[in-house]
Amino acid sequence: MAVNLSPVGGVAAQFFDNNGDPLSGGLLYSYASGTTTPLATYTSSTGVTPNTNPIVLDSAGRVPGAEVWLSEAVSYKFTLKTSTEVLIGTWDMVGGIILAPMGSLYLTGSLTAATADILGVATLNSLVVTTTAAVANLTASGEVTASGEVSAPVVRATTKFVFSDDTEQTTAGGNAFSSGTAMLFVQTSAPTGWVKSTAHDNKALRVVSGTAGAGGSVAFTTAFANQAVSGTNGAIGATTLTIAQIPSHTHTRGIWDATGGGTNFSVNTEFSPSNTAQTSTGATGGGGSHTHTSGAFTGTAINLAVQYVDVIICTKS
Repeated sequence: MAVNLSPVGGVAAQFFDNNGDPLSGGLLYSYASGTTTPLATYTSSTGVTPNTNPIVLDSAGRVPGAEVWLSEAVSYKFTLKTSTEVLIGTWDMVGGIILAPMGSLYLTGSLTAATADILGVATLNSLVVTTTAAVANLTASGEVTASGEVSAPVVRATTKFVFSDDTEQTTAGGNAFSSGTAMLFVQTSAPTGWVKSTAHDNKALRVVSGTAGAGGSVAFTTAFANQAVSGTNGAIGATTLTIAQIPSHTHTRGIWDATGGGTNFSVNTEFSPSNTAQTSTGATGGGGSHTHTSGAFTGTAINLAVQYVDVIICTKS
């Protein structure tokens, strides 16, 4: 069993009564923290042999065997009494002493501190929290394990972060994204830890489901600027209609029969002969179609081949 040295009793500790005399035959009880349920302590760092509970002190007020060890990650309550069961003192929420450099700090209660340095050099290598740890700064060279909450404005680890899904993030770069990751930011300057790319400028973004690339030939603001269509119309050419192209039609004409022989024709209405009549000429014209020659329209084309960069939409699995 993993054990840590007890701060109560410990190694070669000596207990005294309220008069300052060695507590001969004194009784040291150990319980689970906050209860009266007996909880074993051990005689050595092997954690194999338990002490008696209570531990009966020798005539010099010392623990027989001189050592008291506590189960790792467990909080104890100690009660010290005289040989006649007179209470001298009670100490609760007692945990084992962390041995540098490879020990661990186990909390079944709460840790509140301005700074918790867990360096594995002179204090701690690991922090295990079963309820809540609230510190201003948390620095660890080993592991921080929490089944409850670890609340700190700044958390530093000199090895790595291990997340609940067992994925790991080394802390050398302090980044949640791998180096080279490209992202879009709605701002002018790159945020801290990022470098602004100038490979593309004044281009549109095109969402694709296939291979991503780039294309187009006109800058975004040029393609979508307010542009007027300008050009020149050609002149309409003159056309002379043929008989086949004019509509079919007739003309009205007058006829004068002269008395005494002979026939003269006239459309002059000034004459008033005794015998006059009107008739029509024969029809002419084919009613066909015709065309006009026209000059071509010339003008400036608007190029809407806007430059673009392809992007894809992804969701993190």
